[in-house]
Amino acid sequence: TVSFGASIHHDQVREGSNVSFVCHVTANPPVSEIGWKYDQKALTNNVNNVFIADNTLILNQVMRQDSGKYRCVAANAEGEGDSEDIQLKVLYAPVCRADQRTIYGVAKREPIKVPCDVDADPPQVTFRWSFNNSFEVIAVKNFVTSKTRSIATYAPRTKYGYGELYCWARNKIGEQSEPCVFAVIPAGPPQPVRNCLVGNQSTDGLIAKCEAGEDGGLEQTFFLEIYESESGQLQSNWTSAKAPVFEVSGLPIATSFVLVLYAANAKGRSNYVTLTGASAKSPFKDEFTLGAL
Repeated sequence: TVSFGASIHHDQVREGSNVSFVCHVTANPPVSEIGWKYDQKALTNNVNNVFIADNTLILNQVMRQDSGKYRCVAANAEGEGDSEDIQLKVLYAPVCRADQRTIYGVAKREPIKVPCDVDADPPQVTFRWSFNNSFEVIAVKNFVTSKTRSIATYAPRTKYGYGELYCWARNKIGEQSEPCVFAVIPAGPPQPVRNCLVGNQSTDGLIAKCEAGEDGGLEQTFFLEIYESESGQLQSNWTSAKAPVFEVSGLPIATSFVLVLYAANAKGRSNYVTLTGASAKSPFKDEFTLGAL
């Protein structure tokens, strides 16, 4: 079996603590080796914060990533056996949740709602907000909180109303060390797509893919218009809400095209990026970088 070390209160382990586990083994003949696993993966002595001595596992200055299931593995001349798992839960102060939207475009006196999400254990948190425009820092009082999310309502009143919103959360472990930061910028049309490629050209289709430009602080949508090179006739148009990647089908065989790509948001559209491409006489795959016309 496995137990926590004598001085460890397993329900009060927080980041920065030292934690020990003890492996209790009864075997005949006596064990010749004791090892440890974390979430079914073997642990190695002196790797990162791991120290193994005899039947004891020591984790120095644990982090939230060290939470999980631990077990010991003992071996003797008769074979090998595993203990039951013991669960380690590391409490930690709030941290910003990854993959949040961090840029908001807004017109003067136009209110926006900015959500701030954090991870924390325990998850009972309180929030505070502030605004920084490089000249002054102002407390933001207009926000609501639900569990580990807070939503601030903010409207820039003047040109000095653009800057950064800061969001901090606190639980019983402490306040997050770095705030979540959200840029509030004047809203505008998006920037053009860039680094475009045309490839996988077949008898009736192709793939056009680009990188998105700056979104102007608003959600943007991407558009592709395909014109026959010789006649200038619009052959097809395509829309993508997620990324400027288009899998085009249904094109005439062995025909040259002009591809027009752009992005748009609620404030307008970007400049056009114009490329050339062609459907194939016979199926083949090719990919190359194309410059603007």
